[in-house]
Amino acid sequence: MKITLRPYQESAIQQTISAIKADCRQMIIRAPTGAGKTIIAARIIYGAEAKKTRVLFLAHRTELITQCSQKLDDLGVFHGIVKPGFNPQMTARVHVASVATLVNRQFPAPDIIIIDEAHHARAASYEKIVARYPNAILLGLTATPARTDGKGLGKLFKRIINVTNYTDLITEGYLVPFRIFEPTKIDFSGVKTVAGDFNKKQAAERMAKSKIHGDILEQW
Repeated sequence: MKITLRPYQESAIQQTISAIKADCRQMIIRAPTGAGKTIIAARIIYGAEAKKTRVLFLAHRTELITQCSQKLDDLGVFHGIVKPGFNPQMTARVHVASVATLVNRQFPAPDIIIIDEAHHARAASYEKIVARYPNAILLGLTATPARTDGKGLGKLFKRIINVTNYTDLITEGYLVPFRIFEPTKIDFSGVKTVAGDFNKKQAAERMAKSKIHGDILEQW
């Protein structure tokens, strides 16, 4: 095996296995960006495939599909890719699939479905796929188990496995410390308005006193 797991990744896998043994069949593995959720998933798939378990990994973007496929290659897991431009590998027990492609295809029932970026799972295309395979174990991967439209993920998932956090990832040396830059907030109180906009001369005087304004990454 070419992948060496970090301790928290090992722990995430063991927690997932324990939850399944306790008859929890719908869960989210939550970890920040950079924690290696795809590696966790690939190692789960590796163990499942060795037991002749059928696994379906779902993603909505090409780069996510490619990333998972590369990790499976690192582990020596024979798998198919279900998206335009790839020939089907129907003898494979593991498939990495585009949601947009799979939603319109009939496919052998998997034992485990893994959904990358699982906060998207309430979209109609995902729900249609999941509904086809009611007996499958459902694992979600996400850094943000919440949706901006307010739709709850509890319809599909019953448990969250919290893996790690940014503070620990930085402290343990897996991520570099970060710096945050933001523009100085400009006080426009008292500036006159003309035709619904600030007086240009007065606004320019206020902005001239600011240290930074505008788009920081673009300008500086």
